[in-house]
Amino acid sequence: MEIRKLNSLRALAALIVFVTHFSDITHWLNGSLGGGSGAYGVMLFFLLSGFLMSLLYLDTKFSRANIERYLLARAGRVLPLYLVIVFSSYLLTQNNYDILYNITGLNSLIGHLLFIHGESVLWSIPPEIQFYIIFVAFWSLAGERKGYIYLLIVAFMMFWYLADFPRLFGEIESIPYNFFSTLRTFPYFFIGVIFGLHYKSLKVPSYMKSNWFILALCLIPLLYPEFSPINEGDKKKMWLSYVSFICYEHSILLCCFFSTK
Repeated sequence: MEIRKLNSLRALAALIVFVTHFSDITHWLNGSLGGGSGAYGVMLFFLLSGFLMSLLYLDTKFSRANIERYLLARAGRVLPLYLVIVFSSYLLTQNNYDILYNITGLNSLIGHLLFIHGESVLWSIPPEIQFYIIFVAFWSLAGERKGYIYLLIVAFMMFWYLADFPRLFGEIESIPYNFFSTLRTFPYFFIGVIFGLHYKSLKVPSYMKSNWFILALCLIPLLYPEFSPINEGDKKKMWLSYVSFICYEHSILLCCFFSTK
C-alpha cells in the first residue's frame, strides 16, 4: 500500500533535519532554524515508521514465514548502509581521519553493532531496530487480542512519565549503552501504531480532506524553539514533554491522516 502524501511528509521531515544542521553550522538567519529543532523531523520519522508498520502488517497473518519476510525487509532497509557507515567510521577513526563519526575503539564498535549505542546522528538507528523487534510482539496480539496493544502502550507511557524519564545510559563491561535515547522515542513509534490501527476504518468527511495537509506545512515553523508558543520548559525538554508531543507531532500526523483518506 502506498500513501503518496506520506512521501511528502518524509521529505518534509528530512528537510527539517537538514535545515537544522545547516543553520547550526553556518548560523544562517542567526541560527534561528537550528538549536536542536531537527529532533522534530526525527520524531516525525518515528511516527511514520510506527504508522506504516501498523498499517502494513497488523492485518497480515502472524506466521513464521511472514515474520521472516518482515525481518528481512526491515533489515534490508536499514542495516547495509548503517553497517558500512559504522565500520568505515571505526576504521577511519583508528587511522586518525575524522571524516565520518568518532567510533574510537572496539567497545564503541560493539555498542553500535549491538544497537545499544549510537555516536552523533547514528543514535537514531538503535531505536528503529529495537522498535522493529517490539513490533513483532504487537503483531502477535493483533489477531484476537488487539486490546492488549493499547494496554501495553498506555502502560509504557504512564510508567515512563511517572518514573520521571530515567536516564538509563552508561557502560556494561566497557561497552557503552544508551537506553534513554531509545525509550524516549517509543511514544512516537507507539502512537504511530495506534493511528495505523484506525486508518482503514476512519471515515473522513469530504470537506475535511482538501486543505489540512497544506495547513500542516504552514504550521511547521511553529515547531522551532525560536518561534514556538510552547513554554520554555517544554521547549528544552523536547523529547520528554508530553505537552510538546501532543501539540506538535499529533497535529502533523492528524493533518496527514485526514488528507490521505
